[in-house]
Amino acid sequence: MMQPPGDKNQERSEASLPPHTCHALECTVEIPPHLLMCKRHWMAVPVPLRRAVLITYRPGQERTKVTSVAWRQAAARAIMAVADTEGIAVPPIYYQMAAKREDS
Repeated sequence: MMQPPGDKNQERSEASLPPHTCHALECTVEIPPHLLMCKRHWMAVPVPLRRAVLITYRPGQERTKVTSVAWRQAAARAIMAVADTEGIAVPPIYYQMAAKREDS
């Protein structure tokens, strides 16, 4: 499973973070904070979108809460792709995030 790699310091600091769940719509599976989705949903994301999420991920963003517009776009598109395969209606905010530009 291609997800951002973790290290021992990251794993220790994640223990002090609040519970984090998979970002797939309607999923309640708890996952480590540096991951976007549980394994089942991550594997449902098309490979090009998985790559986009990984390429734009900044190590530690789960602690700092500072993400790039590119990562938010990629994450929104991944969430939308999974929702589409599961027949779940996507809230309008995801379309807005997926279309957001740096200059907007």
